[in-house]
Amino acid sequence: MANERLAGQDGSIEIRLATPDDAAALAEVGIASFRDAYSAHSNAPDMEAHIEQYFSDSAVRDRFAQGQCSYYLAEVDGWPA
Repeated sequence: MANERLAGQDGSIEIRLATPDDAAALAEVGIASFRDAYSAHSNAPDMEAHIEQYFSDSAVRDRFAQGQCSYYLAEVDGWPA
């Protein structure tokens, strides 16, 4: 473990325009952020329905395919943040 680099260890941050290949990372960050922000204020079934509709990998891919929006992805030492 001592020889493994931890994400953010050297402070390297990059913000870039995301591509459809980033859909899984965008979904992961979006889901975690949404849960952190709203889990105390919503019930679980409503949360999961909203996540599936707006933050799932397939929902993000659909928005890319439809040209509905642009995403930016922050990476710290090459890891989505």
